[in-house]
Amino acid sequence: MAWGVRDHLAAEKSMFSRAGVKTGTVESPNDLLLRAGTRFVNVPDVSETGIEHGVPGYCFSNVLNFVSEMHERGETGWRYYEGKATKSGLPWPLSHAWAVNVDTGDVVDLTWYEDCENGGVGDEYLGVEVPMSVVEWLADKRDICGVLENWWMLPKTLVKRLFSHATRKVDAPKV
Repeated sequence: MAWGVRDHLAAEKSMFSRAGVKTGTVESPNDLLLRAGTRFVNVPDVSETGIEHGVPGYCFSNVLNFVSEMHERGETGWRYYEGKATKSGLPWPLSHAWAVNVDTGDVVDLTWYEDCENGGVGDEYLGVEVPMSVVEWLADKRDICGVLENWWMLPKTLVKRLFSHATRKVDAPKV
């Protein structure tokens, strides 16, 4: 039986708990994903959507650029999602980013697509919406992308905004 993203995160949390690492409230990105993450499956290959794919290996900046561009065009339903994802051939879930249109229910993975180096889209995604203000702050001030991977670099006010926003379970579609 294959492990899903939630199974992997729960096992990891249990391992940390047995090792004496404090758990219980939202204290880490994995806790946040377990408590507030939205699961997405059956994500179409981006080549089937008419949307241009991004650069393999740059999921965080691909999604940041895509969502920013969509908002500039007036398509404000697009949201930046970040979390963990699995796909065939990977031994465990990886940190990843993708876009969700909360108006239409469309989910787009700009980085994993059929013709990319690793081939194919993900099998399962578990993530939270990250406010664009938080994504943009990290990109502008620290010149890096990947909020959940680098959350410790954020000022406490932005960490609080990230975690309180995500735990509200913003009307994300279940695909």
